[in-house]
Amino acid sequence: MLSYLEEGAIRGLITNVQLQAAVLPIYVCPTRRSATMAQTTSTNVSNQWIFLADYAAAQPCTIHCPPGSLGCASPPPQYDPRDSAPLTRPAYNKNAPSFWGGKNQSKPLAKDYQVYDGVIVRSPWCRPKSTCAPSTDGRFLNGSPRPTSFAKITDGTSFTFLIGEKYVRPDVYAGGSWSDDKGWSDGWDLDVMRSTCFQPYQDSDPIGYSFAPLNGAGDIFGFNADVYYFGSAHTAGFNAVFADGSIRMLNFDIDVVLLNALATRAGEEVIDKSAVN
Repeated sequence: MLSYLEEGAIRGLITNVQLQAAVLPIYVCPTRRSATMAQTTSTNVSNQWIFLADYAAAQPCTIHCPPGSLGCASPPPQYDPRDSAPLTRPAYNKNAPSFWGGKNQSKPLAKDYQVYDGVIVRSPWCRPKSTCAPSTDGRFLNGSPRPTSFAKITDGTSFTFLIGEKYVRPDVYAGGSWSDDKGWSDGWDLDVMRSTCFQPYQDSDPIGYSFAPLNGAGDIFGFNADVYYFGSAHTAGFNAVFADGSIRMLNFDIDVVLLNALATRAGEEVIDKSAVN
């Protein structure tokens, strides 16, 4: 894709240090901030300078575990995005596992029998061998989806949400957040992935400052939190790219059930198309 964005030189970079420091203006929303470099807070790439990105792909919340997998009830229980509204700490904790694969959640690396029902899925490769069984590096994980083809987007590409602007609170525009500390080339992490199991928020929405103390352990919008939300610096909503390449603005007050349904590739939900700009 980089070649089509006239970024062919970046395509030739081969180290994480080079990739994370590479500036791609197309990944910046000028309403929020200009191209910004910051020192990462990540301990595994300490003090490295990285380019901050403003967009993320969508992970919906669906079932807790793949049907028939070990320990999974029949039928599998479902996550409900309505449990995240209004957003409280218990509500946040209830739906957060859906971002990391559901009942068998894991971070930073994927494990067997996790759930990824959006267009962008987590890498299905086993690495390192200690995270999956049998202990073999380089094999496909059990019960994990393979990369998505157009044929797998049975909900229709024109109404399947792919990528959108991510929420960043204004006091961390310059960097420093766990969820904005590795840049555009990060893997399955909140720098470049967000959840539709939560309502999107305007960057300056008062809710972002309502979990005291600010940037304390309980602040689910702050420096040391997994910030799962989409959002933007715009007044009415955030820009969303759909799987057919179209761009629409989704309102901040969009029904969270509808938002989540838009992000599934094959959920067979009935979509009120009039609610999507």
